[in-house]
Amino acid sequence: MKKLLTFIAGLVIMVACGGGTPIFAAHYVTLTWTVPTNQVANGYINLYRGTTTGGEAATPINNQPLPTTITTFQDNNVLANGKYYYIAKQCAVDQATSTEVCSGASNEASTTIPLASGDLGVPGILTAVAH
Repeated sequence: MKKLLTFIAGLVIMVACGGGTPIFAAHYVTLTWTVPTNQVANGYINLYRGTTTGGEAATPINNQPLPTTITTFQDNNVLANGKYYYIAKQCAVDQATSTEVCSGASNEASTTIPLASGDLGVPGILTAVAH
């Protein structure tokens, strides 16, 4: 049985001191999942992200393995107007062979990061030269 993975897309606006004008928008995705029903000693969760359906990278996005009791993760490495796809796997290092073994993938969850005018950079200095 596959474990459910859900998402919540979020937006945080950083405001310049005193000016009240946004200086940049930091986007993130919050992933949540249920605890695996089968637990093993030293098991952990790895999360994988892609930009196409079924195209999640082989390297997990979490820098450290997540204990199986943790059920949320915030992905801060996303861009405005980007579409992202995620899967989760339970993994453990086989103590007999020192090889990482992972479960099948959870369902795939996806989200699109909202785009705001503050996400767009103003073009650099524009010049015009008459000829």
